[in-house]
This record gives sequence, structure tokens and C-alpha cells, in this order.
Amino acid sequence: MTNIHIHITSKQLILAMGCVIVIARMLHLSSTSPSLRTLSKESTTSNSAKISMSSDVENRSTLKTLGEIKRSMTLPCNYVHDGFFIPHSNEITNQVYQTLMELPDDTVPVFIEVGGHDGITKSMSLKVSRCLQVNTMLIEASPTNYRVLEKARSYDITVNAALCEGNYAEMEESADNSGQSKLQGSSGKSSSRAKTVRVPCTSIDTELDKLKATLPPQLKSKLKLVFLVLDVEGFEPVAIRGVNKYSPMKAYIEWTRVSDEDDDKMLKWAARHDLKGDFCGPLERDMCFNFHPTLFYEEFGDETDPSSRTGLLPWMKDVFYGARFENPAHTATTSKASKSYMFYGE
Repeated sequence: MTNIHIHITSKQLILAMGCVIVIARMLHLSSTSPSLRTLSKESTTSNSAKISMSSDVENRSTLKTLGEIKRSMTLPCNYVHDGFFIPHSNEITNQVYQTLMELPDDTVPVFIEVGGHDGITKSMSLKVSRCLQVNTMLIEASPTNYRVLEKARSYDITVNAALCEGNYAEMEESADNSGQSKLQGSSGKSSSRAKTVRVPCTSIDTELDKLKATLPPQLKSKLKLVFLVLDVEGFEPVAIRGVNKYSPMKAYIEWTRVSDEDDDKMLKWAARHDLKGDFCGPLERDMCFNFHPTLFYEEFGDETDPSSRTGLLPWMKDVFYGARFENPAHTATTSKASKSYMFYGE
């Protein structure tokens, strides 16, 4: 028998091993469940909402678990964006934080803000996304607003659609106030210079089903809607009809334009989801459901005097040190401007 000797150099061996790794990786990718990138492509057809998802989420093919979120939180949350609705966004950040701390680490928490606008101005979800690193979805019906939102919040999940029934709805895009664009038939204010556009319909259940489809089998049952913000210019009674399969753990809903008849319907919807609400906020015109102890200033002191606050929750300094509780005075003098910040110097 003839012996055959094959001489392989170290360079050839490294090259061969690299080829094996590449082939194995390609086989793994082809066998896994559809990625969010595939979902995004499938969701931009003419009959469905346009969805945009961050490259980070696309590459992972799954949403973050709470364990991953805890390791990536950026605290204290003294992130400043537009300076509007500061107490509201602080309060929602506080509420989400408290909920997260009560859930197991394998939970896949999702925060949804409906009426996402441009993603920055008066945003209720920006601090939750940037500081708490929660999986965040913003739904905005206005195509004009969405063009800004998609870029401004490219790291979050964004959906260009309305929460409505059927395939499409007609929307009035306000030329006077981009925050007052509304679906036809809602009770919101109409602009004399509004243009009408057709927008696709979707629902909270539909969008969460799409997210759940991207999760591996062991995490599908772990997806939870931890917080829902709903501000759709008087269309709230219709929007909630698409929230049935998933129960929000907490919700913050604008109640200003809700009629007496719709008030009863919305409270019955809330009861079905074990949501108990109270009017809340600095103006007492919103409805807060299932809230933990709050930060709203009238409950523990004078908002213009941080030293008057009592009964602070034990983690407040960890979460909000150096965060604003109001816009600072228009001055460059630090001793004056710093009075608008929480726990400054403490």
C-alpha cells in the first residue's frame, strides 16, 4: 500500500477554517426564523403600514429582554430634548422604571406611544428609550410627521399608520399645527388649511403580533406591553378597539376630547384589561391607569422649590439626579439655572 503524505501550511489551514466558519454561518442564518428586516420589507406593501426598525434590532433578530435592558440602562436620566411636558415625561419614565423592577429578567417589555408626532417635540417615550433602553414603538399616522419621526428615532421601531378599522382612513394634515393633524371623524380641531391624505390602518394587536413573530419560541409568551401612551386627537375611542389580545400594564391616555358616551365605553375597555384610572398630570386632563407612586409635584411639594419635596421614592436620585423638573430661568448664571434641576448638589 502506498502512503500519501499531504503537506498543509499554517496559512492554508487558517484559510480553510475560515471558509468552514462562513459556510456554517450562512447555513444558520438560512434556518432561523424571519428577521425584523424581512418583516420590515413585508410590511411596506401597499396594503399595510410602513414600518422602520433600527439596524441594531434587525441584526439581533429579537427584541431585548429585561435582563439585557437592565445591563444597558443609562442612568441617571438627565437627558434633555425639547423642554416641553417635562413633568409628564419624567413621570412616565418613573412609572416604566417601577414596572420593570417588578418583572422577571426574561420578560420582553415593549413601550408604545401612539401619536408619536416627530419623535422629539413633547415626546413621552424619548427618555424611556434613551435612558431605560426599553423596546420602544412609535405609531404616527401623518406622512409628513412620520418622515421626521423615522429619522429622529431611527434607533426605535416606528410605524406609519393610524389606529383605525378597515384598510385605510382619510386624514387631515394640519398646515397650522403638526400636532393637530387628525383622522376625519375625530373630535379634534380642524385646520382651515388642512390637506387630506389617505393613510393605512393598523392596530396595537397587529403590530405586537408582528413583533412576537420575530421572537424565538421560548420568548414569545414573554412579550409584554408594559406601557401605552395614547394621544390621537379625539380618536382614542376608536383606537382602543384594536387593543384586545394584549393588555397594557399601565397607560397614559389623553382624555380632553372624550365625550360622556365614549367615556363610559373607554372605562369599560379599561376594566376588561384590569386598568384602574384617575385623572392626572399638571392640568388634570389626562387619565393615568395603574400608576405606582407618582412624581407629579402637587403630590409632594412646590414644583418651584425642590427642597419642599418629601416622601421621595428611594431610587429617585439614582434615576433622576440632574434631571430637569422645569425649564431653567433664561440666564447663564449657574446658581439660578440649577434651581430647575432635581437633586442638584445633594
